[in-house]
Amino acid sequence: MGQLVLDGGKAADGRQIISKAQLDALMKPTKTNPSYGRLWWLNGAEYAIAPGAAAARINGQLIPAAPRDLVTAQGAQDRKLYVVPSRQLIVVRTGQAAPDRDFNQQLWLRLMKAAPPH
Repeated sequence: MGQLVLDGGKAADGRQIISKAQLDALMKPTKTNPSYGRLWWLNGAEYAIAPGAAAARINGQLIPAAPRDLVTAQGAQDRKLYVVPSRQLIVVRTGQAAPDRDFNQQLWLRLMKAAPPH
């Protein structure tokens, strides 16, 4: 799924699997939360209403350490799919739920430190 998003909905053989219009609709911010699309979290907005039980408003990006064009799908037990088009990067997190509520920020602080500048 991450590769389909990164490749604009195209399969490895070049066939269009998901239309650009459909992808754009998934990544369009909702009226109630500019950091949330259609089941995708969007990192570039000026504020976010955080996912989860806390649902607190955060001023600034959802994950400040991550690139602004990051989009993420988040699932059960804290499983995550991160896609960063500007860096042609896909990151998948599986396993048990992270014990730290600041997991996303800490992960991206480390990834951006390790990633070469683009």
